Amino acid sequence: MAKPVLKWAGGKASILHEIEKRLAKIDTSNATLFDIFVGGASVSLKFENKFNHVVINDKNKELKCVYDVIKSDSEALIKQLKEHSNRHSHDYYYDVRRQDRLDGYKDKDDVFKAARTIYLNKTCYNGLFRVNRSGYFNVPMGRQKTLNIYDEENIRELSEIFNKFDICNSDFYLVLKLCKAGDVVYIDPPYDKINASSFVQYNAIAFDEFDQKRLVDAIDELTKRGVYVIASNSYTKNTSELYKDYMNEDSIIMVKRSIASNNLSRVPVKEILVDNIDKVNKNVNKTSKK
Repeated sequence: MAKPVLKWAGGKASILHEIEKRLAKIDTSNATLFDIFVGGASVSLKFENKFNHVVINDKNKELKCVYDVIKSDSEALIKQLKEHSNRHSHDYYYDVRRQDRLDGYKDKDDVFKAARTIYLNKTCYNGLFRVNRSGYFNVPMGRQKTLNIYDEENIRELSEIFNKFDICNSDFYLVLKLCKAGDVVYIDPPYDKINASSFVQYNAIAFDEFDQKRLVDAIDELTKRGVYVIASNSYTKNTSELYKDYMNEDSIIMVKRSIASNNLSRVPVKEILVDNIDKVNKNVNKTSKK
């Protein structure tokens, strides 16, 4: 399996086995997988061979740029990543980081921007993608003992895979309109905040309580249309209420997060992993009997 090119807060590598158990209940051979908040793409990369087609989406423009460049210009990307790797230093990191604040950055080509995003992600503190309210990347440099910015062969493999994908950069609701009965949607939004210090913001505009409610409304609509949904979120009073119609004894899982201020903070936390599979199958059976 090709590996994600970026380390992304909330990555799903540790719960792929839980998602796989739910997918085992569905015939996916003729279905499209919609990975609506794709992030590091671990879910799409793990399960793409189970589906007829894959659509990935993320509202983060820098992330979309990285995946587009891997898809269409991987060799030029590798060349620029080699240069970043060779020149890496404290001063070089902060020079690259401040480039999005400079006049003319918007006119830089996508290969330049994608290489910058990957370089910063691999050398910043804890591999955290974070921007301020102006949309500028603001994570300090990390303290990595070894430098591992890129893997040439993995990028080439990702290029082959992404050439089979549709890559979108849109509000989730617009992409969900493309789903048809029998398709599968994986939803991993910016999580509902557990507390005031929780990191859930990947863009200059936050995903707030209104968006969380809008998302569950969309899941209700997809269920009526016969579209399968698997959704992740933090376990909070708010999500317990929002997802109550989809919760069962298997919905609460323990997850150890890989991005935290120190190793002692990386303790298992409760999250929810819900689905509408039984609801959709029940509706399908009712329809077939008629």
